[in-house]
Amino acid sequence: MNKQINKIPVLIADDDSSCVILLHEYLEELSLDFCIKSASSGLQAIELFHKNRFDLVFLDIMLPCLNGMEVLQNFKAKAPHTIIFAYTAFGIPNEIKRYCNAGFNEILVKPLSFNTFCKAVKKYFY
Repeated sequence: MNKQINKIPVLIADDDSSCVILLHEYLEELSLDFCIKSASSGLQAIELFHKNRFDLVFLDIMLPCLNGMEVLQNFKAKAPHTIIFAYTAFGIPNEIKRYCNAGFNEILVKPLSFNTFCKAVKKYFY
């Protein structure tokens, strides 16, 4: 039997490996099972997204090749109901409003606390 069947598929797209590790560790702290894949560029994120189904995506805004806003448009065109969180260092109000208007479900600002992370994820998966 495939152990991946009951796991929630997650994509983390960030070119900063420390951010990927942090999100991975935060996901492991939750009492849910996740199957986590990661991408370090917008192009790689799109390739993974088109080859796999993801229920949750963490998407850095400042990705190389294609930025997070461009990647979001691609993801929403393919799978409009996928839950996509912006994960960004740009937490100023105008930028947050722009991300919300673009279609992100949540905006997580770096540095990210575990408490803020939990609240966002639990809103969709508990």
